Amino acid sequence: MATAENKRPRSSGGVERPPSRKEILGRKKAIKELIRKAVAVKDHLAQFPDFHKYERSGFSIYLESGHGNQLPVPTRKYIQNLLKANMKGTYGSEWTSEEKIKRREMVAPEARYILICQYADSDIAKCFMKQDSGVECAHVTCRGGRLLGFVHYRFVVEEDVPVLYVYELQLESSVQGKGLGKFLMQLIELIACKSQMEAVMLTVQKSNTDAMAFYNNLGYVISSTSPSRVDPLVLLYQEIVSTGTRYLYVDSFIFHRLEFIEAMRSCARHLNLKPSANWRKASNARGSTTRLWLHNKLWRDATAHVFVIYLE
Repeated sequence: MATAENKRPRSSGGVERPPSRKEILGRKKAIKELIRKAVAVKDHLAQFPDFHKYERSGFSIYLESGHGNQLPVPTRKYIQNLLKANMKGTYGSEWTSEEKIKRREMVAPEARYILICQYADSDIAKCFMKQDSGVECAHVTCRGGRLLGFVHYRFVVEEDVPVLYVYELQLESSVQGKGLGKFLMQLIELIACKSQMEAVMLTVQKSNTDAMAFYNNLGYVISSTSPSRVDPLVLLYQEIVSTGTRYLYVDSFIFHRLEFIEAMRSCARHLNLKPSANWRKASNARGSTTRLWLHNKLWRDATAHVFVIYLE
C-alpha cells in the first residue's frame, strides 16, 4: 500500500518536456479539489468499521472521530495536558512558545481527530443493545469513557503533492507498547488512500529517537524536502524571499551571531535586499515579533525531521 520515498514511482527514461502552464494549473486545480473533498467528509472513521475497535490480550479501546473546532472543553483540556506530559521534555526550554503554537493548531477548523477511548463494560453493553434494536451505534462516543490518546491530522498540499499530514500521535504511557500506534498509522494510511492523497507526512523531533525508530520500522523515511536536510541559512533566505520579510529585522535578529552576519548580508545583496537605513528606529514590538518568528522557524527546522511514505 505504501512505499518509502526512494521507491516513489518515477517516469521511464528519456528526456521529458516540462509541463505547460495549462497543465500545471490543471494539476493544482485537481489537487485543490481533492483536498476540498477530503475536508468535506464528516467522519473518515465511518468508512472503516473494522478499525472502530482495537483489542489485544484483554485490552480493548474504541475510536471516535472529531473536528478541531468542535471539540468539547474537557477534550481540549485533555489534549493540552497530554501534549504537555509527552512533549515538554522533548522541547525543553522551547516548550513555552511551542505550546502556544500547538494550542492554536489543535482547535483549527481543518484539524481532524481520532480519539482513543476506553469504556466500562456496561457502556459497551448499552451500545450493543442499541445495535440489536436497530439503532445506529457504529462506535460509541468518548463522552462517557476515558480518553487514552489521540491522533491529529489534516489534509494539506506539500511540494505540490496532496498529503495527509499527521500533526500529532499522542498516547498515554499505559497504552504504549501494545501495538496501538501501528494500528493507528495503518488506519491513517487507509484514510489517506481513500481520500486519494499521494503521501502521509509527519514531523518528528530529532531528540525523540523512539519515535524516529517507530516510523522507520513502518517504512517511513526522511523526506528529501525536510528542512532538516537544508542549511538553516538557506531556509532563512527562502523565508525572506517568499514572505517578503524585511532584511532589517533579520539583521536585528542575529546581531549576536557575528559569524552569520556577513553571510546574511552577502545573501541579501545577491537577492537585491537592502537593509533599511532606519532599521534601528523600527518598532520594538514588531521587531520582537519577527525575531521570535524567525527564532521559532529556525529552531524547529534545525531540530526536527519530516518523515514521509508515498502511497500506491
